[in-house]
Amino acid sequence: MRRLLLRFLGVLAAGVLVCWRATLRVRVEDDPRPGLRAAGRRYVYAILHAQQLSFILLSDDVPILAMVSASRDGDWLVPLCRVRRIIPVRGSTGKRGVDKGGRAALAKLADGVRKGLPALLAVDGPRGPRSSVHWGVVDLARETDACIVVAGVFLPANRFILGRTWDRTQLPRP
Repeated sequence: MRRLLLRFLGVLAAGVLVCWRATLRVRVEDDPRPGLRAAGRRYVYAILHAQQLSFILLSDDVPILAMVSASRDGDWLVPLCRVRRIIPVRGSTGKRGVDKGGRAALAKLADGVRKGLPALLAVDGPRGPRSSVHWGVVDLARETDACIVVAGVFLPANRFILGRTWDRTQLPRP
């Protein structure tokens, strides 16, 4: 029942997202993607977990593959991704020796990158520590011979900060 509720909330949030996106102004600076595309190079995005929702909201590069947690918390993010034409690949970092699908998800991301789709990874992982980079994005780039595009979402001072989340998720105000 809880998973169904989370999916419903995700669909509802996706509708709000479409309207919210229309109120925002986006400026991209020093964009390496046109040069990478012209050279036929593959690339993967590296972002901080706190900026993941903002990236999904603001991204103009579609379709993209994105690793989304296999937990119930990831259920509400899937519809948000789909409405922005971001393809969710479900998997999470293992915990205490228990595999939660992270390796399989990384393999799916690698297959997609080899086929020419960019991939998105939150580099500080699902449990932190906040802003501390893990090796997943480096492994993915090495395995697929892709460049790493470090994507920072810089928001104005009046942004929303979700203080009760471990990563202090940040969202732009409309």
